[in-house]
Amino acid sequence: MTYPADTGKSTEDECREYLLSLGYEIIKPGWPDFLCVKDNHIMAVEAKTNGSPVKKHQRETIKILEKFGMNVFIYRNGKLKDIKGRYWDLVLIPPPK
Repeated sequence: MTYPADTGKSTEDECREYLLSLGYEIIKPGWPDFLCVKDNHIMAVEAKTNGSPVKKHQRETIKILEKFGMNVFIYRNGKLKDIKGRYWDLVLIPPPK
């Protein structure tokens, strides 16, 4: 497990705290690092340190999850990005109807 130098917390711990602070319930830790739900909205989040790349098998899994309509995010440096590198603010993402 990698720890960001300035916090002393693992990236996974930091990500977990961030998701919980937004009201998401973590229903399964593992890979992806977190499957989360809030208001019938489910998403997957993979926590990565700054220099840690998304591996080929992870990219393939992300594409499959997205094909079936799941939002998948990479948590890095305190922010969420989609696999294409676009930043997201989960507070602004409405749950699907």
